[in-house]
Amino acid sequence: MKRFIATAALLFTTLAGAEEPKGGLVFLGGGTPYLYAFDKATGTEVWRGATPFPTHANPMTYRAQSGQQFVVIATGTGPDAALVAFARPK
Repeated sequence: MKRFIATAALLFTTLAGAEEPKGGLVFLGGGTPYLYAFDKATGTEVWRGATPFPTHANPMTYRAQSGQQFVVIATGTGPDAALVAFARPK
């Protein structure tokens, strides 16, 4: 059973679940070597970014002082692990 943690701006689910920043997109890993973005309203996949290893964590977001937003996900395990960041278009 998945558990949900919601705040005013973000939605997280456990077990490599989704992350939903403002803007109508839902980001999801899902155990493949990709980070996916889906349109929240339609469920349509709108973007897919390759990662070096399978994703096994919840996506996260952060905003730099410049205002640029990034979506980050941990991939792989042990020596085959990486924290991968994707910049969202302004």
